[in-house]
Amino acid sequence: MNRRTFLKSVNFFLYSLLIGFRAKANMVTTSWIPSGRRIPAMQGYTDDTSTQVILLVAEGEKLHYAVTDDRGKTLAIDSVQPTSYPNSRYRLDRLTLTKLPKSSIFTLTVYNSKNETIDTRMFQTLDISDDSMKIGLMSCMDDRVNNHKAMWKSVSEKQADILFFLGDNVYVDDEEVRVTPDTIWERHVETRMALDVYQTELLTPIIGIWDDHDYAMDDGDTRFTYKDESLRIFKAFFGSNDGTYLSNGPGVSSYVSLFNQRFVFLDSRYYREKGSRMKGKIWGSEQIAWVQAKLDNQCFKPVWFINGSQFYGGYQRYESVERESISELNQMISIAKNLAAPVIFVAGDVHYSEISNLEKNILGYESVELTSSAIHSTPADDVSDNPRRTYVTQENNYMIVETKVHRSALELNINIYGRNQTYHTTRRTVAK
Repeated sequence: MNRRTFLKSVNFFLYSLLIGFRAKANMVTTSWIPSGRRIPAMQGYTDDTSTQVILLVAEGEKLHYAVTDDRGKTLAIDSVQPTSYPNSRYRLDRLTLTKLPKSSIFTLTVYNSKNETIDTRMFQTLDISDDSMKIGLMSCMDDRVNNHKAMWKSVSEKQADILFFLGDNVYVDDEEVRVTPDTIWERHVETRMALDVYQTELLTPIIGIWDDHDYAMDDGDTRFTYKDESLRIFKAFFGSNDGTYLSNGPGVSSYVSLFNQRFVFLDSRYYREKGSRMKGKIWGSEQIAWVQAKLDNQCFKPVWFINGSQFYGGYQRYESVERESISELNQMISIAKNLAAPVIFVAGDVHYSEISNLEKNILGYESVELTSSAIHSTPADDVSDNPRRTYVTQENNYMIVETKVHRSALELNINIYGRNQTYHTTRRTVAK
């Protein structure tokens, strides 16, 4: 059963009512969870039999966890990995579960030291054998704006299988606050506490990369003093341990193979070096070599290249790979052209969303770059003309892309949504 069928089923409705009733009847309040809120939880990398869940909890609190399936059977939790930070009131607990039964509804229960229930959440694994997938694309999540609750309610209603966070998932850098490792950690904590995407009853798997604001240096590059501390903190909050179909690369990069598609999440900050258009670097030689090694040229599964900065953003005056490192862009295009499968491009960052058609002479076939920004942050003041663009919006928005693989071609149903409206819907097929 895929996620959408599950969510629409009567069984889920009845089961959620039962779980919710039991949880509310037995749940106790605790001082470190604000009134009306629950423990911030994020489901990370997930496949058909395993998942990882990250919870933000009080430092020093003695908690234990239990996971049951829809028949009430208690399942083994492989590990609980705590991550603490000096002088912080909060820590992260990462739960790893493997050998989960397929097509089941799971309930995670959090108990305090008195064995009292303080929270429950539900989650699923993914049916990776399905050729179709419903992916949420979003970036630029400023928790200080006042519309974030409505935007995440809208996202929840779309019932995506998985969410891809494209960077600026946390706004760390602030002109009024000096950035230190302490403030990086605390801004992650504050954002995790504030956003409703971490409050949902049913968790949705999230895979994320960073951009400059969660890197913690505006337009940041490899010169950032606290880049190593920032990397460790970001990976604690958003990273995933290696899994059956996920392998981590340099920086925050990772490679994931699900739903007969391959996803290459790139780190466009840690290795970035300013320079001329030919000599500047976005990814660095180590990361480019890692991408080439991960992609089997003979595999027919379509590939997504996913980056914080736009790939083909040379038309605008802000950051992009095309503007800052045409040599590295050409290297990545060379890798793409040697693949048996088609490639598309995804980015965030610019505070407007657009769909750009990439002409045949780039890859040898027509492709597309999808830019999704910003879900809740200040809209862009101006949008430069882009001759490749077929649609653009500066309103706060996110994308839901329904995908289907058909004989190695990638069929895309692209929807751009706002708080209460659909801004744009279109279809694309990318085939080599």
